[in-house]
Amino acid sequence: MERDFGYTLKRNLSLPELIAMGCVYKNITPELQRLVTSYNYEQAIILPAAEEWTLPPGAFGENCGAV
Repeated sequence: MERDFGYTLKRNLSLPELIAMGCVYKNITPELQRLVTSYNYEQAIILPAAEEWTLPPGAFGENCGAV
């Protein structure tokens, strides 16, 4: 879509350039890999009680987030 519209999501970088700057989460499971590479999210969205909440693997850690 960036090519079609002639604009990038980030001012100075195209989406392929942003992707190339990323890193692979080293502890990803086959199930997580399937989820993150799927076009549609088909899992149930069930939130635990607030006191049971933990961040998912890779969230805000190991320097693998957005730059």
